[in-house]
Amino acid sequence: MKIAKQIVGILIFLTIIGGLVAAAPARTPSFTAYYTSAAVSLPDGSLWAAWSADTGNDGEIVASRWDGATWSPLEIVFPNPHHWDADPALAVDADGVVWLAWSSFTGAESALYLTHWLGRRWAEPTPLPFQATSPNRQPALAWGPDGRLWLAWVGFDGNDDEIYAAFWDGTAWSPPQRVGRDDDDPLAYDTHPRLAVDASGLPWLVWVSSQGLFDDAVLASRWDGASWSEEQPVSAPDDTPDVWPSLALDAEGQPWVAWQDVVGVGADARWRIQVAHRRAATGQWTGEEMVSSPATLPVDEQQPSLAFAADGKAHLAWTVEGRLSGVAYAAWDGAGWTQPAWAVAQNAAPASLLLADGQPRLVWAEADGQGDLSLHTTAIQRPLERLPSALPPQAAPAASEEQCIYNRYVAWGDSITWGGYDDPPDSGNPVGDYPGRLEAKLDTRVTPSEVINRGIPGEKVSGLRDRIGDEVAEYKPQFPLIMEGTNDVTHNRPPSAVAEDLAIIIDIVKKHSGIKGIRPWLATIIPRTDSEGGVSFYQATETMNEYIRSTAAMKGVPLADQWQAFLDYGDWVSLMWDSKHPNSQGMQLLADTWYARILGEYSWLKEEETPPTAWIASLPAQSECGAGNVAWTGQDNLTPVDQLVYDVQKNVNGGAWTDWRVNTTETGGSYTGDHFGDVLGFRVRARDLVGNLGDWSDPA
Repeated sequence: MKIAKQIVGILIFLTIIGGLVAAAPARTPSFTAYYTSAAVSLPDGSLWAAWSADTGNDGEIVASRWDGATWSPLEIVFPNPHHWDADPALAVDADGVVWLAWSSFTGAESALYLTHWLGRRWAEPTPLPFQATSPNRQPALAWGPDGRLWLAWVGFDGNDDEIYAAFWDGTAWSPPQRVGRDDDDPLAYDTHPRLAVDASGLPWLVWVSSQGLFDDAVLASRWDGASWSEEQPVSAPDDTPDVWPSLALDAEGQPWVAWQDVVGVGADARWRIQVAHRRAATGQWTGEEMVSSPATLPVDEQQPSLAFAADGKAHLAWTVEGRLSGVAYAAWDGAGWTQPAWAVAQNAAPASLLLADGQPRLVWAEADGQGDLSLHTTAIQRPLERLPSALPPQAAPAASEEQCIYNRYVAWGDSITWGGYDDPPDSGNPVGDYPGRLEAKLDTRVTPSEVINRGIPGEKVSGLRDRIGDEVAEYKPQFPLIMEGTNDVTHNRPPSAVAEDLAIIIDIVKKHSGIKGIRPWLATIIPRTDSEGGVSFYQATETMNEYIRSTAAMKGVPLADQWQAFLDYGDWVSLMWDSKHPNSQGMQLLADTWYARILGEYSWLKEEETPPTAWIASLPAQSECGAGNVAWTGQDNLTPVDQLVYDVQKNVNGGAWTDWRVNTTETGGSYTGDHFGDVLGFRVRARDLVGNLGDWSDPA
C-alpha cells in the first residue's frame, strides 16, 4: 500500500549495451505512488514509457518520450477524475505512431481505452466495444505487418477471469474470442496476457493460468487466421507457480517465453527465471531451462523481460532481490545462454528490455520520496560483472532453540498495518494503527502485552518473505500476526505466487526460526473501493483471500478473516480512509477482529475475571447548609483508573439505598440534604473494561 509521500519507485530499465548514454531526467507532478508500467521503442531510436500513477483519489496514466538525449516531462495522458486508470500497454504501428491502451474503472462502469500520439498530444481516447466481457483489465497490444492491431486482455465470463482477444482492421473491431479452455472453478483465473505478431501477421499469445493453490502454468496459443489454437503448455507441470511471462519471436517467427518459477522447498524456496521456446521443425515446445542463478544462491529472481535483436540474438533481463540486488542480464548466442551478469547493481526493479537501433536498452524511473518520478537512461559497460554462484555463509543459528517472549505480538504487513497517517487527512489526528489498538485492548482486558508494529508502506508479500526471518529472530514473538497482500493485488501478482510466498513465510517462522512456542497467524486483506461496481480490485482481493484462506488451512495456522469482518459490518465503505486504507473506525475493527480470533483460538488466553475495588473518601461529620462534596475512586488489576465506571448510591438516616450516580466515570459529586439533621450515607462499586463488577464499598 502507498500513502502520500511514501513512495517506492517502479523501475523500467533502458540501457544500451555499449557506449555511455546519459539523459537529463524528466519529472512529473506529485503522485502518491506509481504502479504498472510499459515501454516501447520506435524505428528512429526514440522511446516511450507509461505508468499508472495514484493521485490519492484515483489512478491516471502518465507517459514520457525519450528523444535520444532527454525525457519529455511526464504528463497525464487523459485526465479522468474519479476513474482508476491502470495497466498501460504500448505498441508502435508501421508508420511509427505510438498507440496506448489501458483499463479504466469507476464505481459504475469498466472500459478499455485506446489512444495514439498525434505528434504534439494524445488523441481523444476511444472506449473499446467489449462490455460483454467486463470488467476488462491488463490489455496487451501488438501491431501486425498487415495493418491489424491486436488486443488481448483479461475479462470476466460471469464465473471467472478468462483471456480474450480481438483485432482492429482499420475499420472495425472483430468480436472478442476467448483464448484457451473455459474454467468451471470460480476461483480459477487467467492473467498476464502477452502478445507478439509474426511476419505473416499471425499473433502468438501467452498467459498465466491457475491450476491450483500453489500451481500456475504458462500457456500459449496461436491465431491461425480464423480461430485460436488449443492452449499449449509452455511450463512444466511441477505444482509451482509459473508466472510473469515475457514473450518474444525469433527470426523464424517462433515464440520464446521467459517467466519466473519457484525452485526449492519450504524456507529454501526461491524464485528463478525459466525459458522455453517452440521449435519450428517439430512444432513442439522445448523443456524449460533455468537461465538465472543457481538454486542455492539466497536471492529471488523475478519479472523477466525478453527481446530479440535483428541479428537473431536474444537478450534477457530480470530483477534480483535478497542478499544481492540489481538487474541481471543474459544473452542467447545461438548455442546457449551466457552466464548471468549485472546490468545494474544495487538497484533492483522490474526491468523492461527494449531494442532501439538494434541494440538492447534498459530504462529506469526513480521516485524521490516527495511524490516525484524521475526517468533516467544509462549504459552498461562491457565486460559485465558476473553474478556470483555462491555467497559467503551467514553465521549459523544457535544450536539450541530460544524461547519466545510470552505475550509479545508482532504485526507484519504493509501501510494498512503501519497506519502512519492522519484521519481525516492532514488533520493532525493520527488514525491510530491497529497494533496499538490491539495492545491497549489486550493490556486492559486480558494481560499486559506488547504488540510491535512492523508494517512497511508499499511492501508486497515477497518483501516480507525476505525480512521476516531476521525480524523473528530479533523480536522472538509468541504471536506473529501476518496481514499482507493488498499491494500484490495492485501489482497484478497472481494469487498462487502470493500463496507460495505466504507458505514459505510460515515455514520460516515455524520451522526455521529456532523460536520455541511461536504461533504464527495469517489474515485476509480488507476490501477496496477502487473497483468497478464491486468488481476489479474488489474481485481480485476476494480471489486473493480465498488463496490466503487455503494457505492458512494447508499450513495449519489460524486465520483472522478481516475481509469477512468488514463485510459483516454492513456499510464497510464508511470504514475506509481512501480506496485501500481503513479510517479510525476501520482500524478499530481490525484490532477487534484480531482480538476476538486470538481469544477464541486459545482457551488459556481469556478476559480477566478479577473485579475492581472502589471506596468513598472520608466525609465530614457535618456539612454546612446541608450541602457537601463526595469523592470516590477505585483500582483494578488491568483497567486504568481513569477508565473505570462507577455506580454510587446514597441512603438517608439509614434507610434504603437508592441510586445517586449510575454508570459514570466521574470521581466526585455535590449533594444537598433535604432536611436539617438528616444523616446521609454513600457507597460505591466499580466496573472494569471487561465488565467485571466489584462489590459495594463500606458505607461512608
